[in-house]
Amino acid sequence: MKIVLAVGCVIIALVLLAGFWAYSLITGSLPDLEGEVQIAGLSGPVIIERDRLGIPTIRGQNQADVARVDTRFHLIIVLAMRIG
Repeated sequence: MKIVLAVGCVIIALVLLAGFWAYSLITGSLPDLEGEVQIAGLSGPVIIERDRLGIPTIRGQNQADVARVDTRFHLIIVLAMRIG
């Protein structure tokens, strides 16, 4: 009986470890959705906000800054999709 209990505990531990590993693998490939990033060459702050559906809105002081951030933003999303 003790052997069956020990084997059951080992199996449960292995399943939990595999679950934690899979979770870290999946979430590790996702891009960061919060925080600040410094991008050289911007003339002012650019803000990316997401609505409740996750759709991004990019606002900045001029069109060149918004275009530069938009390009970087899309590159990060595409790379995350290819890696993940």
